[in-house]
Amino acid sequence: MDPTLDFINSQRVHWTILLFLLNLLLPSEGCGVGRPRVNPTSLLVRYGDPASATCSTPFHVDLIGWEAAVGAKEEPQTQQLVWGVTSVSDWSLGDGVTCFTSSEEHGRCETHLPITIYKIPNRVTISLLYPPEAALIEGRIYTLDCEIQNVVPLSSLSIRWFKGDEELDISQKSRFLKRTLDKANVRTDINASREDHEASYSCAAHLDLNTTEPIPDTRSNSIQWKVLFKPRVLNASGDVFLRAKDKMELTCLGEANPMPSYQWRHQGVALAGENETTLVIESVNGSHDGLYECLIRNTEGDVTVSIRVSVKDEPVDSDEPVDSSPLIGALVAAAVLMALGAAGITYWLYHKNTKTDRYHVRQRTTKR
Repeated sequence: MDPTLDFINSQRVHWTILLFLLNLLLPSEGCGVGRPRVNPTSLLVRYGDPASATCSTPFHVDLIGWEAAVGAKEEPQTQQLVWGVTSVSDWSLGDGVTCFTSSEEHGRCETHLPITIYKIPNRVTISLLYPPEAALIEGRIYTLDCEIQNVVPLSSLSIRWFKGDEELDISQKSRFLKRTLDKANVRTDINASREDHEASYSCAAHLDLNTTEPIPDTRSNSIQWKVLFKPRVLNASGDVFLRAKDKMELTCLGEANPMPSYQWRHQGVALAGENETTLVIESVNGSHDGLYECLIRNTEGDVTVSIRVSVKDEPVDSDEPVDSSPLIGALVAAAVLMALGAAGITYWLYHKNTKTDRYHVRQRTTKR
């Protein structure tokens, strides 16, 4: 036999074997319906929980198997194979696993199973960054920091901020700062106000994943702080109209931190000893007429309340007894006069009737 022909034939065998091996090992571009089916098509697994998936094919294959960082396996001459682990504790599984089949008809075909591993944070902590004073000052900007430890995936993490049980609409203003692969710090700014005084603040880590049941948020500790703010008026008297000897009572109440002091003034002059929220004068006269001012003050500022008081000099002494003697005397005199008048009229009528009767008697006697 021709040596050249023998060489050519041997090369053909070699290439045939090589192509066959490549056909088994490399995925075919024309797998089409020959591609294995994986159920479920994706996995969302909590860190530490078990996971499994089934790979199957309706065709006769020489080999079916799973390529995986954990739990890799393969079986010849079978159409179904289950991959599973009792605990997803290897983060490399987050790259997913691949089911493959190999056959003469379709060659090597693959289907990838994506796996998303999530982990609820071990701890969430809120703190106030760089407070320059022991207490906050109204109107200044301060930064809140929410630290989330051991949470995955960070791409699905969002933060909710709370004041008491009320969620604050400031999440869109949060600044997301990554430190490591499994820890994050999220910050937001607040404008300190008197409404923040001794209020309770917290944050919560929220994983936004497409789970059948929503993943519960992980809430942080709560922090409180004091806010210094200048006085504002809570309650005050309006303008007052009085008469002499009336009682005057003016009220002026403020809110502030630290607690405010009070000073009453009349016509611009401070009233000695009048440092309470109420100013009382038991009996007023014309000298008490005029403008009263209540100055409410603390270390952060002050506010003044103005109240105008008008006093009319003529008092109305409605409480003193009225002397009714003249009236009673007049009524008695009138009663006496009426009695005398009635007696006089009675006497006159009686006397007149008596004379008339005598006259009639005399007339009758004369005619006889």
